[in-house]
Amino acid sequence: LAEAMRRLSACYLAQGRLEEAIPLADDALRHASTALPDGHPGLGFYLYSVAECHRQSGAFDESVEFYERAMDIFGHHLPQHSTSLAIVKRDLAMAYDGKGRTD
Repeated sequence: LAEAMRRLSACYLAQGRLEEAIPLADDALRHASTALPDGHPGLGFYLYSVAECHRQSGAFDESVEFYERAMDIFGHHLPQHSTSLAIVKRDLAMAYDGKGRTD
């Protein structure tokens, strides 16, 4: 159920339907969090999805929180040069830029 919700949220996000994408991504994360243990690599993808929704809606503070949590999980489970980790770092940088932080 969580994966279907995450994918539907991604579709809504791609269509610019943020009002529908954000709560669905939040619900997907909530479901995944009950099904997977803390720190499970799969949770990183759900955290990333929530972060993306918030960043694209302009809620940069919220997005940074979720990107950092995803990056922490990916950093423990994926090789340092993995594509997934690089994408999270790039999008975290865009969220910081949205907040006006360039340091």
